[in-house]
Amino acid sequence: MKTVIILLLTSALLLLPGCMDFTPAIQASERAIAQFHQQYNKMQFDEIHDGAHYQYQRASTKSEHNRLLTDVHQNLGLVVSTQNTGHGVISTTDLGTFIAFRQETTFQYGNAIEEFVFYFNEPITLLSGYHFTITSITPPSAVIQSSIH
Repeated sequence: MKTVIILLLTSALLLLPGCMDFTPAIQASERAIAQFHQQYNKMQFDEIHDGAHYQYQRASTKSEHNRLLTDVHQNLGLVVSTQNTGHGVISTTDLGTFIAFRQETTFQYGNAIEEFVFYFNEPITLLSGYHFTITSITPPSAVIQSSIH
């Protein structure tokens, strides 16, 4: 149920009045995505979970989180590159802003669409939601075989 709520938040991007400047939140979230991918590549899954917003930590235990990212890492390998394909502000209050990003990410052995939700309250940026969809996968053994031939 908690995962559904996070996914609904990700899907429900709202347009807010143009008079608000979300540039600091966008820039901080972009840096947080880069940090997430660095930690993912180093298999620092505990650190990702420990540094996340309490809503993220409550949505999945550290064990569930680590199992998911370990499975992704074993099947897709390292993050090679990522491109932002969209972002939007979900909500903003005096307590902070929730902002969502959609990334097209290339891994060693495939591609995925990643969706991130971050909580931003300057200077704090915390991961609040993460969802991914694998769009293509080449098993590591197939990559090795194709490089041998």
